[in-house]
Amino acid sequence: MGCAGLILWDTSLGQYDATISVFVDAQKKPLPFMNLDHVNVYVRDLENMSQFYQDILGLTPGYRPSFSGSPGAWLYDGSGRPVMHLSTTSTDSSRMHQHLDHIAFRTNNIEEVVKQLDSRKIEYEVYEVPEADLIQIFFRDPEGGRLEVSATKVSQ
Repeated sequence: MGCAGLILWDTSLGQYDATISVFVDAQKKPLPFMNLDHVNVYVRDLENMSQFYQDILGLTPGYRPSFSGSPGAWLYDGSGRPVMHLSTTSTDSSRMHQHLDHIAFRTNNIEEVVKQLDSRKIEYEVYEVPEADLIQIFFRDPEGGRLEVSATKVSQ
């Protein structure tokens, strides 16, 4: 089974009506809490692309942790979530051909994600972002797409 999303124009209201149809496999139980967190896109012109997303989507620039490496920007939605991450890289990098860097999900059960990755012998990298109390796991899907699952770091 899968999931299908559909956005409809409601002529009676003169506005878009977001409708999502979800088909669930009864044998498979979803994690207790999992949602899309952000999209990270490689850009050549950071200022221009940032302005584009601000103008077109109404996103606003905001705080971005001081990651090592190339400059970037985080753009926030109306609820205050950093949903669009823009990253720069050298123009001769092969990453520029990908445009989309990764798709990120947020969970409250990162141990289960690690367990699933380990059980399938999928290689992954773990990063900690201390200033944001965040743990990130990066891995690739079967066709090479880069995914991130992150969780708030729990004090031990």
